[in-house]
Amino acid sequence: MSTKPIDAGSLKVGSFVVIDGEPCKVVQ
Repeated sequence: MSTKPIDAGSLKVGSFVVIDGEPCKVVQ
């Protein structure tokens, strides 16, 4: 699985991102 830098400004609340192989829900 490849990873790439994510622009925090593009994340939406309630969306999920994978960090260090762990799914994380964006809450703020």
